[in-house]
Amino acid sequence: MDARSFDLPRYLSVLPLFIDLSPTELERLSGGCRLLRVARGETIFRVGEPCEEFHVTVTGQVKLYAISPAGQEKVIELVAPGHSFAEALMFTGKPYIINAQALTDTAAECQQAGRADRDCARPALRAAYAGRHLQAPPRPGA
Repeated sequence: MDARSFDLPRYLSVLPLFIDLSPTELERLSGGCRLLRVARGETIFRVGEPCEEFHVTVTGQVKLYAISPAGQEKVIELVAPGHSFAEALMFTGKPYIINAQALTDTAAECQQAGRADRDCARPALRAAYAGRHLQAPPRPGA
């Protein structure tokens, strides 16, 4: 995958998290993104590192996991292409609370919180995330 020819706004527009964003918001959101290539087994982030971006798996698969005090690995989630991770944590200003590792050669898109367009990107992402994940489910028969 060639990062120069990758149409990031179009890719973001079909993801459930961003489907309600306008073309202008998608363009501004993608302006703060970078395409990250990660080899199989490579760490994307570790517990305790600053969480300054969220991620979307473009190709490959990412494992989110924790290590118990006894040293055992606990897999929390396997993230497939088209799914995002660490987006809610990015808003807290706290460090990562889990680890992320590429299970296969992976391309992931990262939206950085510290970019100049963050005044647009973070509120747009927050609104999209809240709209998709925090609404009460419809009542049966309503």
